[in-house]
Amino acid sequence: MSKQYKTIDQVLKRGWLYSLSLLLLIFLSYGVSSFIVFRLNQDPIYALHYAVLLGVILGLPLSNYLSLQWELWAFENTSESDWPLLKKKAIKQKLISSDDSIFRKFGFHSQNSRQRLSEISKRIEQLEAEKKSFLEKIQDDPQVAEKVEYHYRRITLYFSILFPLILALVGSYLLSTDLQVAGALFMLLAFFSFSKDKIKNLFNPEIQLSIDENGIHCKQLKSNNFLPWKDIQTFSLDEMDEQLNLEYLVNGDVQNIALDLPLYPIDDYDEFLRTLHVLRKRGY
Repeated sequence: MSKQYKTIDQVLKRGWLYSLSLLLLIFLSYGVSSFIVFRLNQDPIYALHYAVLLGVILGLPLSNYLSLQWELWAFENTSESDWPLLKKKAIKQKLISSDDSIFRKFGFHSQNSRQRLSEISKRIEQLEAEKKSFLEKIQDDPQVAEKVEYHYRRITLYFSILFPLILALVGSYLLSTDLQVAGALFMLLAFFSFSKDKIKNLFNPEIQLSIDENGIHCKQLKSNNFLPWKDIQTFSLDEMDEQLNLEYLVNGDVQNIALDLPLYPIDDYDEFLRTLHVLRKRGY
């Protein structure tokens, strides 16, 4: 029977439970330290200073150790294919330290744990190199459509109406009270968060992002909403921030733009990136 792996979101949620436990333990160490020092020396200021010091001395090793235990558990209980993205998200959410962090280099963990983490880190580098090599060598695929098109994600359109409406309601209420300055600020926020384009698309949907062998058509682009493949120098997908990063030429100058992918109903980023490479190959 094959092992049932957990998803990235499942292990990250467990990581946040670890983090809350750490906070409780650190505050507990502060409390115990304060109590001990105060019993030995009745000066509360003296007790507070030494409580903070002892709390850090007790809390940091414990924090480092538990963080490591969660990290090992997370990688052991997820598929290898998820490891690169899991590591990026865990670092961004401050659940683990980056490879060059002093806490990782001088952490409180055994030699076996240190060796296992090193093996996982090397495997992640290998997986990323394999993925990059695969995408560079990718050939045309007849199953990929001549053009892929995306409207706005429906939840994005609903939020574009709901959010400014809530701000306006709060602002209206505050304006009717003594908090008129705060009310005016909320009304300004409501005004600037209002998106006429998104509301229009809720009732009359328009294609917001389309990609074919000619290039990328996107309303987020400033230059005529279109970038031909010949002008695009490189592109990469940042799965952690969910952005498509484009480096392109404008009158000989290199410029960069990041397209926010959560706006569109793209569920499989790996397949989306593969489709981009296939369509670019067709354009050359």
